[in-house]
Amino acid sequence: MIGGLRKTLANHGFTGLRAELVYENDVKEGRFSYEKGDNPKIIHNPNVFGDRGVIVGAYAIVTDSNTGEVYRDSMSVEELEVTRSKSKNPQGGAWKDYTNEMYRKTMARRLFKQLPLISTELLSMIERDDERNYNFNDSPKVSSVAKSVQQEIRQAKEPIEGTVEKPKKKKVVKKAPEPEPEPEPEQPPLSDYEDDPLA
Repeated sequence: MIGGLRKTLANHGFTGLRAELVYENDVKEGRFSYEKGDNPKIIHNPNVFGDRGVIVGAYAIVTDSNTGEVYRDSMSVEELEVTRSKSKNPQGGAWKDYTNEMYRKTMARRLFKQLPLISTELLSMIERDDERNYNFNDSPKVSSVAKSVQQEIRQAKEPIEGTVEKPKKKKVVKKAPEPEPEPEPEQPPLSDYEDDPLA
């Protein structure tokens, strides 16, 4: 299923696209490790002939043949299932008959979108695939459980009929203290006016 992506990337200078699944026992037995940081790398030595347990995730790797830089990314099985839930037919078609291959394709698509300098031609190819197969733009649906919880919350906020609501306390606003009146100027003693001809 990722053959089309691999061919398209090869035409644009990216080679060696690999998308692989990681199983529970790969991790438990130390057969898988993903190091990030200054020198990121993925090491995977699956026991292909033993019991590998359930799928726990996936990863993808591709190399830019012009620079030699390696690009890699991973997804948990929970993230893969979120993408599956956005599919227009999550329980049928390819998702039902080829679940593992669809996981690998989902992982490759996510890495594909993160590559630098991807042309508008490549992006439009992915967008056409999104429109044809997925409902990424749909608003999330509210479950019946969520609706009932929301209803209970609304009812809890409404007053019960026959009860008396407690009056709300009025906020006391403190008035600023009135300024003290300025003292009147002192009158000079009467003796000072005795010699005044206008007094």
